[in-house]
Amino acid sequence: MKISWKVGLVFAGVFLAGAVVGGFASLRFARSFVQARGAPGDQFVTSNLKRLQDRLQLSAEQSAKIERIVASSGEELKRTRQESLRVLRQMDARIEAELDARQKAEFTEMRRRWRERMGGRGGPPRPDGERPPPPGAQPERAAPPRAP
Repeated sequence: MKISWKVGLVFAGVFLAGAVVGGFASLRFARSFVQARGAPGDQFVTSNLKRLQDRLQLSAEQSAKIERIVASSGEELKRTRQESLRVLRQMDARIEAELDARQKAEFTEMRRRWRERMGGRGGPPRPDGERPPPPGAQPERAAPPRAP
């Protein structure tokens, strides 16, 4: 019986050591991954600036000036995108207010298909806050509403 106790202790120690090492490794990987990718807004600046530098062979002075231009334009695009999404959500709500129950269900389905075609990108978020299914996933279909 003493052997079972020792074996259990060894297994618990190995498991605990693996969990600790795995935790530290994942933290290190996550940090380097985020540093390599940068913030989402930074990707716009980085990718556009790199493309311009490569294709146009910009000087250091030109790169610095153009980086500021691209960064400010990226911020403006972000604000514009947010405003556009707000207007689209508002439009959808106003349209939905004019529809009966059957039409609302179809309108919801139309928006779902549109988001699916877009690959989950763009467009206003769903009112329930859920994300669309990943591309290729089979969405759940709701039963059609019964006629009164």
